[in-house]
Amino acid sequence: MFIVERIQQILCRFKNCLIGIAIEKHDWANLAVVRGVLNSGNAFISLPTESEEYTWRICERFLVSFVISRRRFSGWECDWNYSSVLNLFFTLLRNDSLSFLEVTHEKIAYAIQTSGTTGEPKIVHVPYSCIIPNIVDFAWRFNIHDESRILFLTSLHFDPSIVEIFLHFLTNCDIVIVPDEIRTQPFLLQQVLSSFNFDFVQITPSLLRLLDYQFLQTFLFGPFSRFPTNKCLLTNDQASLMVDDDGKLEISVSGRIKPSGVKPMFEVEDFVISHYPNVIFAKLLFIETSRILVTQRIPGSPNLSLKALKKEFPRFYCPTRIVDLECNIPVTSNGKVDDDSLKEIVRKRVQLQNSTLIFSTLAENYDIHEIHESNATLNSLGVDSLAAADMAYTFAKILRPPFDDFTYFMQFLLNPNTTVADLYRILTHGNSSDLIPDGVDTSTGIAQTDIIEISLGTALKFWATEKWCWNSSKCIDASPISYKGVTYVGSHSGRFVGVESNSGKIILNLKVKGRIQGTCAVHGNYVAFGTFNGTVHIVDLKSGTLEHSFLVDGQIKMTPIFDEHCHLYF
Repeated sequence: MFIVERIQQILCRFKNCLIGIAIEKHDWANLAVVRGVLNSGNAFISLPTESEEYTWRICERFLVSFVISRRRFSGWECDWNYSSVLNLFFTLLRNDSLSFLEVTHEKIAYAIQTSGTTGEPKIVHVPYSCIIPNIVDFAWRFNIHDESRILFLTSLHFDPSIVEIFLHFLTNCDIVIVPDEIRTQPFLLQQVLSSFNFDFVQITPSLLRLLDYQFLQTFLFGPFSRFPTNKCLLTNDQASLMVDDDGKLEISVSGRIKPSGVKPMFEVEDFVISHYPNVIFAKLLFIETSRILVTQRIPGSPNLSLKALKKEFPRFYCPTRIVDLECNIPVTSNGKVDDDSLKEIVRKRVQLQNSTLIFSTLAENYDIHEIHESNATLNSLGVDSLAAADMAYTFAKILRPPFDDFTYFMQFLLNPNTTVADLYRILTHGNSSDLIPDGVDTSTGIAQTDIIEISLGTALKFWATEKWCWNSSKCIDASPISYKGVTYVGSHSGRFVGVESNSGKIILNLKVKGRIQGTCAVHGNYVAFGTFNGTVHIVDLKSGTLEHSFLVDGQIKMTPIFDEHCHLYF
């Protein structure tokens, strides 16, 4: 608690200001500094630590007043101090210390940058009134308390990390912090997941697919699993909700494209055009698992360096490679860039059709040399999940079973024991039988554990058949709520329904103005939900009609809460 109290004392001059924290997630001081900032009456933003230039741009964009960091930012012309006791640097950016009270009447908890729906970076200031009800709801739904243990896995720059941080603060539960280096190494992550009895874990589908099938079977559904067996299945077909014969919910939404699990951020394009006068065209393409910056330069001008871009942006924003074109950029009849044609041009440039260019490709794009006899591991050469995903795309045409399966090849590349020589054998179709573990049918490339049948005392087949389906016509962000045999859910179309879980019969069907984004609340004979236009609706379940509707000041994304006396809070 010493560091928390000391941070409070240092920040006593600030009130309702934004404090930047440039400390790695796995650093013991990070959570203590966050708590100290919040206790001091200020808000925080987690800053990237890789690029000093990018960190400065974020501070300017968000009007950060003060930065706490492990390193001194030597390029910043600001007043700073160093605490040898805490081993922390304190940098003052703004003497006038803009207060968020000048912007909003809400007390801000934290700020974060998001790409939203367009890929353009957006500034988001999140008040306590928005995040705390969600955290309380998480703690209640998952029964998190002071004896629970949760996993702090998410990157600080991905908003679900806030759930993990605030759950720890709210319940005083144990929290296991996983460095980002381990998060991107499936074998090491599996060791962490196996070593602790976690009560709460958040993990993205793209990362989940990299974990071993057999491991997931044991971790999620084994006899010692701490997770419930009634699972929610996710698909990506249409905006719909399905319930199978066993009563399992399946939510299907038309989602935004998230290549490799990362929402696109197109700030790189604007930066290249504005800072490199010789570049006359720049477009970031997401082709399968590869992030490719396509450029066109003034003839004879120097090439754009990927290394230079990596100094300006964190690793997760940078393209995996740059493709410079001398041909004309294809356009549609409307004069816009023809993405499909451009992707086809780039695909022919990037994807190898045979093994003749393996050596030069590994050297130029991944800085891997002397591949014949090298015992150096790919991990030691800096091949992380982003580089591995790019390799999977680059070499997809020349891989043979079982390595032509994306998940299998990714597990191979991210295995900490895989050497450069091993990769060479795979790419040149040498003898690789010793690299194929038991349980893989090499004739098909499909792991025999792909189809999982689990026995938990009674036979349980883990696949679903559709029992009924309701098409909402737009996205479903809200979680379906099952109450007394009825499933309630709303969608962005403004439609709210109650469906009998067994029969699929719609017994409540309402249409309101504004999209429904938050999960509803049900209590007794009433259900309540909010809309994005700031309206709270209360429905009488007996009559199936709107009992009350009233406006509030601001958008409603949260779940309302009924207390035991049927009082509604939102």
